[in-house]
Amino acid sequence: MATATQRKASSAHRTRVKSRGLARLEVQVPAGDVVLCRQVATVLRGPRGPALRRALEAALQTGPPRTGLDLLRSSLPDEDASEALNQVLNEPRSTEIREIDW
Repeated sequence: MATATQRKASSAHRTRVKSRGLARLEVQVPAGDVVLCRQVATVLRGPRGPALRRALEAALQTGPPRTGLDLLRSSLPDEDASEALNQVLNEPRSTEIREIDW
């Protein structure tokens, strides 16, 4: 159990981090990629972050956005966004009933 001083210090740290616009993230990666992931996180927090972010987004882009929310957030021209949104909205919905574990 943490002491009152430890809880206060942790709370103050979380407040400072949140005020800087950062969020804590935990991921599981192969052991060989740990250093790379740390380096990516460091660059994303720094002044070169926007450039790396754009490069990663471009490299990971596999096609047009697939959800309505993605389309609304996208920078597609209105005609393209309208066509893509119609495709998403006209996809058949799953009527499959899922089993629920109680």
